[in-house]
Amino acid sequence: MKCEGTVSVYIARRKFGFIMGAAPDFTRYFFHATQVKVGKPYVGAKCLFDIDPVREGANPSATDVEIVGGAL
Repeated sequence: MKCEGTVSVYIARRKFGFIMGAAPDFTRYFFHATQVKVGKPYVGAKCLFDIDPVREGANPSATDVEIVGGAL
């Protein structure tokens, strides 16, 4: 099942960013540009994504990210 979120940070030259998950937990998910399957990431973009298994000592990762635009 896809999760909903908003791109909160995206550094194009470094090709990574973070997605702020939707309520109620607002978890921050790391993503790399290679995981973006649809669209182009930008700060404020609404997106759908899957959650990668959590690695110890790291932010959870988002995979199969789909940028859907300004609103879900």
